[in-house]
Amino acid sequence: MTTLIVVTGASRGLGRALSIALSEELGDFSSLEFMLIARDADGTKETQSLILEKRPHATIRLQQTDLGALDTLEDSLDEMFHGIIHPPSMYEKVYLFHNAGSLGRLDRIEALTLHDVQHAINLNVTSFMAMTSTFLRHFIECKHVRIINVSSLAAVQEFDTWSVYCSGKAARDAFIRTLVHEASIREGAASTRLKALNYAPGPLDTDMQRQARQSMPDVPLRKHYDDMHSQRALIDPSVSAKKLIKLLLEDDFKNGRCCNIRSRWEAGLRIRVEKISRRRENPRKIDLQVRRHKYQYSKQMAKVTTMVDGAPVTKDYPIAPPEAVEKIPHPEIPRANLAVSAEFPEGSQQARFKHLSVMQQHVTFFDFDDDGRIFPWDTYKGFRLMGFNFVYSFLAMLFINLNLSYSTQESWIPDFRFPVIIKNIHKDKHGSDSDIYDTEGRFRPQQFEELFSRFAKKDSSKLYLNELLHFLRRHQRPMDFFGRVATFLEWITLWLLCGEGHGWTSYITKENVRRQYDGTLFYEMAEKEAAIRRKKGKGQKNEALKSAIYQSAEAVQDRVKKGISSAQQNVTDATHSISEKWEQLREKAVHKEE
Repeated sequence: MTTLIVVTGASRGLGRALSIALSEELGDFSSLEFMLIARDADGTKETQSLILEKRPHATIRLQQTDLGALDTLEDSLDEMFHGIIHPPSMYEKVYLFHNAGSLGRLDRIEALTLHDVQHAINLNVTSFMAMTSTFLRHFIECKHVRIINVSSLAAVQEFDTWSVYCSGKAARDAFIRTLVHEASIREGAASTRLKALNYAPGPLDTDMQRQARQSMPDVPLRKHYDDMHSQRALIDPSVSAKKLIKLLLEDDFKNGRCCNIRSRWEAGLRIRVEKISRRRENPRKIDLQVRRHKYQYSKQMAKVTTMVDGAPVTKDYPIAPPEAVEKIPHPEIPRANLAVSAEFPEGSQQARFKHLSVMQQHVTFFDFDDDGRIFPWDTYKGFRLMGFNFVYSFLAMLFINLNLSYSTQESWIPDFRFPVIIKNIHKDKHGSDSDIYDTEGRFRPQQFEELFSRFAKKDSSKLYLNELLHFLRRHQRPMDFFGRVATFLEWITLWLLCGEGHGWTSYITKENVRRQYDGTLFYEMAEKEAAIRRKKGKGQKNEALKSAIYQSAEAVQDRVKKGISSAQQNVTDATHSISEKWEQLREKAVHKEE
């Protein structure tokens, strides 16, 4: 069975993000068919190519149509849905995403003309209703029909100079609710096959948002949007698209209701304050309630300031921007058993060491007998396996086990074998470190991303040697000699282990730093070193074999030369002997004749 996906406004913004995200999330492309509708043919082709990069076997049909042109709209709609590849009954699931729309003219109501109103309503409302009607005539009998209207907060709240846009969005929301109501009173299975959703994607960072900031009159709302853009508070379309797809895949949303990606505090604050103010209660009590609601609102929606002019250091070392951590679910929450990053939000040790904390995973490589203890000889062996020479390995063994053993012991009586107990390794967290481990040994994604956003100035995926040394200086804490030395030795050891390049241009990659936190890097480096040793051993054997072959070849050559020389001498001697005998015979013959 095939799934059909129809997306309007697919040439850019949320429409493009939806198309790409759908191609990634909705199963095997051999059973998926896209219909991408937009006015901009070049933009739609670009969307098509982006989909095909991820799924080369996608079936994609492009439809260049101006949905606001009512004189050709009916013919265009019939052409769209009559031209589908399969009969409607062959589609197991059908999705219609109403994304196309226009801001229209942003101005006060008294400045609007008939043309301004008519043009916006034609695209935002009339074509929306007509397409939904045509779509249902073709696919109402399919087993799984989902209609998604890209709504807005403007559908439920008024905005200065946005009267036409607000009216259009409110009309679309009401149309979807009516559609669901009609489906609910149908006889048979139609009420369960059809579901619709009004989805408000939030303030997106798109061309439409830029158009709003540029074309809006000088009103407070314009400054609000300018501030949101400058402070990176706008939402990336791909993030909102993935949230919508998650809703559709779970399919547990209430039919016909509106789902807003952002909190509805802003929409409901004024209503709550007005209700409180109308109560016949003590004025002081009412004032406290109003102030509490406003405080809760400001706490959720206030702008977060991370840089100030009076403290230049806050600009020199910025925190991780939202786009750096948006791929990590709740980056502020430490992970107990996963070392995650924006590039690897699922970590790399979840299957192997799920029962251990990330800090325990960091040292498990050195526990060769799996007894939960790392003795000095285990430390020495581990460093040697990773390729360090015996001097560095011996010094590392002394520093690590002599300094870290006692704090992990379960008894106050010291064990003079100096083992490090893995289950208590969190007690060895020291000062002046990166703070990526918390005090219980969990991994902190936000701090990990901020390490590179603050110090990796040349390349966000690499930490160069001078940047590493700068980081070590910045993280020194006063009166913490041991923490400073330990942190320095840890990072220099990591640089010696996996650093790339030469001199000041050498660096360690972000991925190698992440993998050393959960220990996967140590296993990989040990395997590489073992492969080098095996290759070196084979090379030595090959050299010995070549030498033996060369020697035997030379011996054979000498023997052949000697044999040839002997044969030549024998031939010469035989020739000389024959010549002498021939002369003797000739002389005898001459004597007989005489």
